[in-house]
Amino acid sequence: MTIKSIEITNLLSFDSIKIDQIKDINCIVGKNNAGKSNLLKLVKFFYDTLDGKESLPPKLHSNYSYKGAITLTYDTTRIYRIARKNSGNKYFNYILRKLIPAHMRGFFSASRYNKNPTFFTLTLHIYSDNSIRWSTKDKQTRDLILYLYPFFHIEPRHMNLHDWDSLWDLVARLKSFNLSKTNNSTVIEFFDKAINTDSEHSYKKYIEELNTILKTQKSTQKEKILSYIKAGLKGYKFEIEENELIYQSDGTNSFHFIKTFLNILITIAKREYITPFVFIDEPELGLHPKMNEMLIKEIYRSYAYKAIAGKTPNPKIIMSTHSSNIVKEIIKSFRDKQSILFFRKNRQSTTHIDYLNSTFNNESFINIFSDNEARLYFSKFILFVEGETEQEVFGNAKLAQHFPNLNEIDVYKSSSNIIGERVNPSYANSSIPYLFLFDADKAWKITGTPGNYTLSTEKNGNYYSLKKPILEKDFRKYSLGYNPKYIEIAKNIKSIIDVIDSKVSINETTQRFVDEDMIENFRSAIKKYLLLKNFYINQNTFEGCLININSASLFYKWLEKERGVNIKKIKSRVNTRNSLDQRMLLTFFRVIFNGKTDSLWDYSIFNLEVYANAIKTGSPVPEKLLRTSLKAKRLMAYIEKNSMKNKSLKKTDGWATSFINFALDFIEAQSKRQKKSFNTIFKFYFPEFHDIIQRLQPDS
Repeated sequence: MTIKSIEITNLLSFDSIKIDQIKDINCIVGKNNAGKSNLLKLVKFFYDTLDGKESLPPKLHSNYSYKGAITLTYDTTRIYRIARKNSGNKYFNYILRKLIPAHMRGFFSASRYNKNPTFFTLTLHIYSDNSIRWSTKDKQTRDLILYLYPFFHIEPRHMNLHDWDSLWDLVARLKSFNLSKTNNSTVIEFFDKAINTDSEHSYKKYIEELNTILKTQKSTQKEKILSYIKAGLKGYKFEIEENELIYQSDGTNSFHFIKTFLNILITIAKREYITPFVFIDEPELGLHPKMNEMLIKEIYRSYAYKAIAGKTPNPKIIMSTHSSNIVKEIIKSFRDKQSILFFRKNRQSTTHIDYLNSTFNNESFINIFSDNEARLYFSKFILFVEGETEQEVFGNAKLAQHFPNLNEIDVYKSSSNIIGERVNPSYANSSIPYLFLFDADKAWKITGTPGNYTLSTEKNGNYYSLKKPILEKDFRKYSLGYNPKYIEIAKNIKSIIDVIDSKVSINETTQRFVDEDMIENFRSAIKKYLLLKNFYINQNTFEGCLININSASLFYKWLEKERGVNIKKIKSRVNTRNSLDQRMLLTFFRVIFNGKTDSLWDYSIFNLEVYANAIKTGSPVPEKLLRTSLKAKRLMAYIEKNSMKNKSLKKTDGWATSFINFALDFIEAQSKRQKKSFNTIFKFYFPEFHDIIQRLQPDS
């Protein structure tokens, strides 16, 4: 017995939505003004109207229709089965008559339907003239729904956190008592006898005198119940750890109020035939992040205890939040008993809801899952990167001043495929735009030995595969029909397939491909293909985005100013003794700064010291050292001697920030001097880097 679904039609920011995967705890995330609070307003209006409270109906979403509707469906299966077992009880027979269809009430019908779930749907229609109409005219039925499926809401931002009187309303509504044999006279008689005073009937006389003086409305059933409950308690003034609420901080009061509220709800409801549900709007307000986590853990402990205690369904919680640690703790604690709903608005200001995939069957991932992963549920755009250099550069504040879209993206270092494959929006079924940035070695590589190199493609976990059978399957798919776009994609895939396993030649000194046109076309085809799947493949490495033929002049100026390198001396030696061009020199510098060659080989192929030691001792030369000529190794040693050594440059060295800041200052000055836009000049020096930045926006 629980709420099954909530459906909204043509009200506030909702055109037509249905929430029908309601778990024990349901977490709503999304940008501000996405419609999260509108859901609370509408459910609250539904229940206020059910309770007979008058309030102004919500506005229609579109005036093209003359009405809207709020529909709640309840699971009556449990109460139906209990009622069948207690068919002689008037109360349960009353429930059967009001909530269960006639064809299912009889003894034989009951045995037939007893294994099937039963539901009851109640709709509130709201019209453009502000009139309303219930789908069920019988008020007794609606009152029964109000009792069996009560709704509560907590809004810390609108609460007086030092006044917890709303808890008394909860206490009074959760427990039913039979007051048919209790009236004012019996209560007065009881207290008159129980209270010892000097004069006879002093309590009774005092009440009679007050009734002649005071003019009060007749107490409701709920008010009477509450007065009897308070009379039995040791007190009615709330406190926290023996301290009055007035002396506590707002955060402390908020935490303990929500905790107490839910403890009452969960503990009392399990002893009744009711299943409440509660909406908590932004519980994190005023709370320290650790208290957010403690709150969710407290709820989970209460639910876990209740699950052991009996089969009574748990109260359902809907929680709207902007807190990543609340989302994290819900996912880690509740596992498959939670759901995450992503609220978003389209350009017509209509709210849409996506159910995010937030259950994970990988225990190691659950243990790793942290605030860092949970915050991605709140992103506007996510850039997944491989290493610290990318994080360092895309997080550069000076760069974001010129490219404001960088302020709105989350840069996430995906340290392993286990994590990256599960936190990306595609897996989560989220509409958050994203891009994976990978070095080229995650797409292709060179295998074999000198003189017998082969070009092969890679499979990158569950992200994508560039293996021939997979590409051929995609080729067949895109070859069907006459869609010009698909024909172009198929043609591009075919150009990749044709090159796979091809023999390639590499100059052992310059480290360049002999057939550069073929390689360039191959790299371009892979980039186009994987961009369709939200993967951006660098030409070689991200270091190559920064240190390239276009930015060479900037890079050398930076080396001279910030690192004290005599570039003229190095260039002079290179040109006179080795007849090597600037492109090769730049390749060697890129490798020193932890990048790779065009053939995607790292610094290890240039190690002259290891090579010389192998020759000296007659030991076998490591295979990777055979990929470069002795001339190339000596040149690398000379460059390192006159600049910096690779082993002294770590990923967290800070060189990338230093170089980018230097380049930005230089480009700013050049932009003013030449009266050209900053963007144009930046694109000239860093064409690939600029291309990536332009793609980091929702409408890219």
